[in-house]
Amino acid sequence: MSEESANLPPIEALDKFLGCFTFFCLLFGTPANIHSFLYFSKQKSAQNQKQSPTFVVYSIIALTDACICIYGFAVGVCLVNDRRASLFENFVYMQIWGSSHRVL
Repeated sequence: MSEESANLPPIEALDKFLGCFTFFCLLFGTPANIHSFLYFSKQKSAQNQKQSPTFVVYSIIALTDACICIYGFAVGVCLVNDRRASLFENFVYMQIWGSSHRVL
């Protein structure tokens, strides 16, 4: 990337759109993924009453996706607030953010 493009101001309309889209994903994606997690974690194999490895994998995927949706909250707040640090200035929040970043 050239120095000229690095110094361009952010496009405010695009930031607002991406921030709102992030909140949309948070509001609809998180409950849907939690519902999927609960559904797949309760499923049993048709042949025996053990949980199928496929359902375990689907459960893990749904739970991970729900965490990712929640994880985007701070980014959405930052984009809607004209890229001000907001939550990123809070030490406790940053400790939680860093720990979850290592896990995900």
